[in-house]
Amino acid sequence: MEKYTPIIISALSFAIAAFSLGWNVYRDVILKGKLKVNFMLADIVSVGSSAEARIVLSAVNMGPGTLNLQMIHSKNAPLWRILFRKIQHGIITYDNPIDGSRLPTKLDVGDTATFLFDYHAPFIREKFTHIGIRDSFGRVHWADRRDVRRAKRFYMKKQNQTINPTGKITGV
Repeated sequence: MEKYTPIIISALSFAIAAFSLGWNVYRDVILKGKLKVNFMLADIVSVGSSAEARIVLSAVNMGPGTLNLQMIHSKNAPLWRILFRKIQHGIITYDNPIDGSRLPTKLDVGDTATFLFDYHAPFIREKFTHIGIRDSFGRVHWADRRDVRRAKRFYMKKQNQTINPTGKITGV
């Protein structure tokens, strides 16, 4: 057994070194930061003023590293467009740094960037099924499709309603 001890130690050290090399390659090359993106319509309430409706796009860096957010993208990709390879891509310009985050922005792990748009921003009336944020690696992190459908449905419902003199909301 004594004559095999150096071979066993060498094999164990080789296995540890191979695991270490594999983990470093996986961590630095394959494992990139993940971003959780949410899209919604919300009322912003300030002290002493009335509620103001806004379109909110927020992103949380889930790690493992820092991400640089570059642009806001949209995509119209219903099933028939996917099947016929006719997906429409778009870019949403954002120039509202007073209320929300700026683009480009750098997010550390656990940080949040919130982009606030006016309630009547023109892009909400356009046809799109996805909205997301592109990072510095060129990947687009999309919001959940349910969030987009829910926000658009709520927006269209609000646009088709008015308030009559009695204070009740009625459809147009």
